[in-house]
Amino acid sequence: MIYKISKDNKYRYVIGEESQNPLFVLGINPSTATDVDFDTTIKKVKKFSLFNKFNGWIVLNIYPQRAKKPDKLDDSLNETQHIENIKEITEIISRYKHPTIWAAWGNTILKRYYLKKCLVEIKNSISMSKPNWISLGDKTQKNHPRHPSRLPYKSKKEEFDIDNYIKNTLKIM
Repeated sequence: MIYKISKDNKYRYVIGEESQNPLFVLGINPSTATDVDFDTTIKKVKKFSLFNKFNGWIVLNIYPQRAKKPDKLDDSLNETQHIENIKEITEIISRYKHPTIWAAWGNTILKRYYLKKCLVEIKNSISMSKPNWISLGDKTQKNHPRHPSRLPYKSKKEEFDIDNYIKNTLKIM
């Protein structure tokens, strides 16, 4: 088990079960899950990884602040925590050649102005690993990749063009 949090437990950077072929999941922000007490999202991620023939799973987030409700996220970017999050994400992703990353943040990326910036910086920081981006299920009405909590287990996996998404959906670049 891998589990990295801030000293005060207000931020979670990484949670998962490392393996030779883990499914990386990039969500929006962590909630209550710990290494000994999984929440609904983590339980679903674990099952999705098995259904899709991965032998492990690692959940990362665009922003590391723990919040049960996205409306409780910081009003402005905590740059120190954002930098630490990118460091942790880059460190773990760099251990794998062409890792598969499931884009899984839903419409919540629109809740705070800084979340788009965080996503772009994460994508750029891991680009050397040449990740394979995927999404599961249909996109939201606003064309964002769905969050795991709302997906049936038989959801179809498809390629996710992160560059096109950033340029055309988030209107960045």
